[in-house]
Amino acid sequence: MKFYKVVTQHTQYELDKLLKKMSSTEVEYIQSLYSKISIVEYTDENNFECMFAILNDYLLKKLDILYNSYNLKFKLIDLTRQIINDDFIKTKYYNNYQRNVEEEILYLIKKYKKEWISKDDILDKILDKGIDSLTDFDLDILNS
Repeated sequence: MKFYKVVTQHTQYELDKLLKKMSSTEVEYIQSLYSKISIVEYTDENNFECMFAILNDYLLKKLDILYNSYNLKFKLIDLTRQIINDDFIKTKYYNNYQRNVEEEILYLIKKYKKEWISKDDILDKILDKGIDSLTDFDLDILNS
């Protein structure tokens, strides 16, 4: 599993317009796919709809195929290494209802770390940033 930032170049209005053109079967497929993904959606400073998501290769491929099939402009940014290394990741965002979703993003990051970071990841962190970069969380993983 990896932690991604999915950045679109579409507003909520544009995405809603696209959804209205889809058949009920297509909408059900999208809902089914999204139900398998841990995500937090937000609106960026350009008013484009984006999300943070925990994805395995299978779900990533399905999402990529889905977005491309509807000619959606998007970019996938793999943040896994930054999450493991505790690097800064901007989390202060609002959803399309102007509600702050920072806590939800931080929860998703914590969930990813708890469920998917391994001892090997922590050893890689030591190589990247040195042993002094280890947190209590990292030490717990190494000691488990």
